[in-house]
Amino acid sequence: MAYCTVNDIKDHVPADVLRRISNDTDEDLSVNVVLINSIIQEQSDLIDSYLRTIYLLPITNTADLNVLNSICHDLTIGELFQRRYPLEESDTNKNRRKTAIDSLNNLILPAGTQRLVGANQKMESTYISVSSSPKFASEKRLNAFMKVGDSAIGASHYYEQDIKGWRR
Repeated sequence: MAYCTVNDIKDHVPADVLRRISNDTDEDLSVNVVLINSIIQEQSDLIDSYLRTIYLLPITNTADLNVLNSICHDLTIGELFQRRYPLEESDTNKNRRKTAIDSLNNLILPAGTQRLVGANQKMESTYISVSSSPKFASEKRLNAFMKVGDSAIGASHYYEQDIKGWRR
């Protein structure tokens, strides 16, 4: 799913600049819509690769799509400039792309300040804390502790190995 359109890009980039960054020669006076659509799809796929780590796709909430639209057009514009002028990338363009990636990270990281409001998360985040006081007598016993799943009856049993063998 594409999160922005060529018209979104046209709304944010002056026409003469868009013609220059979407064509490989300065002689072509038209906007290369095929190239822009291709880059939009690449950037939308990048966004999906971030989102699918915690959200169920596709995203359908209008407010969420507006957030993703903004990120996608920033990534697309940045990629258009980078593609056309790889050695002359401006600080503005670098900041545009960095801000868009930071926004994506904020949508998925536990400490993120923004979340997609209408999207369904795949699962609740689980955090594991390590205790300074171990519950096992030794590291050897800790390493010997294991979980064995019994899928035939749908139950999980915990087994612990001690000096005399396995016990439940």
